[in-house]
Amino acid sequence: IREQVERFRVQWENQQFGVGVSIGLVAISEDTESLSSILRAADGACYMAKKEGRNRIYEYRENKAPVQNMRGATQWGMYIDRAIDEHRFELYYQSIDILNGGMKNGRFFELLLRMKDNEGRLVQPTAFLTAAQRLNRSIRLDRWVISQTLHWLRHHPRQLKGLHLCSINLSSHSIVDNNFQTFVIEQLKNHGIPADKICFEISENAASANLPNAERLITALHDIGCSFALDDFGNCFSSFDFLRNLPI
Repeated sequence: IREQVERFRVQWENQQFGVGVSIGLVAISEDTESLSSILRAADGACYMAKKEGRNRIYEYRENKAPVQNMRGATQWGMYIDRAIDEHRFELYYQSIDILNGGMKNGRFFELLLRMKDNEGRLVQPTAFLTAAQRLNRSIRLDRWVISQTLHWLRHHPRQLKGLHLCSINLSSHSIVDNNFQTFVIEQLKNHGIPADKICFEISENAASANLPNAERLITALHDIGCSFALDDFGNCFSSFDFLRNLPI
């Protein structure tokens, strides 16, 4: 099946394109617990096939560490929801400085999201952010980060006054969310934070994959004063023609 798909060619505008398929392979035996366990294992194996380079087959085996971790990924949705409800997320920041003299117009920093487990220990961001993206929790996390950031700036006027730009990462799910633009505008208004103090970062891949939505969101928030930056630039095959038309 994989080889047949790989040999297939898509013809479009006098050009040919190849395609691939990532396959998660799971054996069904007398030890199989249930249909749901098979589907969880297949989903985890398929994800590993994509993660290891795509267009390949990944065979699930019991106690195989990477795919075992992916089986638990579906439970991250509940963990993330509970962590938000129990106030176990925290915001950190890293400064962005100009090496030849520093920021002349104030501080510039990027926000980083961290989560604590039930015992108060920090969880590696890669553990929950990947699951949040896959399990559609990214929008809720993005909104939490924005509301908490603006709330903190509102209650720390000296920090706000000395701020040049605060950079916040956005997920692809927020880019395609029709209500996200309204949410951001309302949050800025309710907290009284100048829009020109906020810069949103979106990945090049997310922008190119959701171009109409990205263009609409970027243009609307740029018009009220927000800045936009392109993250992970050069990691995909997007066209410079459309990238240079975005107000970033």
